[in-house]
Amino acid sequence: MSALTRPSFGLSLERPKPMMDRSAPNHDRRTWSRCSRLVRASLRRTGVGLVLLFVSLASGFAAADGSNADETEHPKTFLDRGDRHVAAREFDQAIAEYTRAITLKPDFAEAYNNRAYAIYSKYDGTGDPLSDLNRAIELRPDYPHALNTRGCVYLSGGDLDRALADFSRAIELQPDYPRAYRNRANAYARTGQTALAIADWERAGGNPKQLILYGFAILAFVILLIVVTGAFLMRSLPRRTKPERSVIN
Repeated sequence: MSALTRPSFGLSLERPKPMMDRSAPNHDRRTWSRCSRLVRASLRRTGVGLVLLFVSLASGFAAADGSNADETEHPKTFLDRGDRHVAAREFDQAIAEYTRAITLKPDFAEAYNNRAYAIYSKYDGTGDPLSDLNRAIELRPDYPHALNTRGCVYLSGGDLDRALADFSRAIELQPDYPRAYRNRANAYARTGQTALAIADWERAGGNPKQLILYGFAILAFVILLIVVTGAFLMRSLPRRTKPERSVIN
């Protein structure tokens, strides 16, 4: 045996390589790959969903703004505003609102009728309620409220025949119209038809005694007007002056 050679006992000095079972699947790697794909798909779906949600919200807000604008510009909106001004006795504002409604809808019979009522209720002589009422009745011949309002205008102007005709037509179109019965009762009372006036007043749900008191009030007002007018005329007449007497010395 040589001294320079080492004895070999049949053992390898190299580290053994780890044995890999290639037949077994790599579960960790496949699981991670699957999870990453699911995450990416979820992110894509989430992004698309957020975009769609944003678009739907934006379109919804735009539609809401458009609907509010349409509602604001609707003729019925201005009609309702005018009615609220009339209830508050703000007739100038009411006339402006009704005019706006008519501008948007020229065949709006209700707006013509309500504007005529506002003009009539101002009692300042401005405006022509009859033109609006004639237009409303032209648009809707079977409109009892416009006929009743026009009858009131005729009644206040002393045109009793036309007033009675309009009130009667309004009652014919709407038999359960207490205000038209009451107005026709007033017209009958002014023409001296007391029995018809009392009958209409009772149909309107009023007490006949109130109508009698109303008649006495009208009579008292007429008498007072005659007295005041006579006194004014007497004061306006020239006074007679006594002739001066000559003094005889």
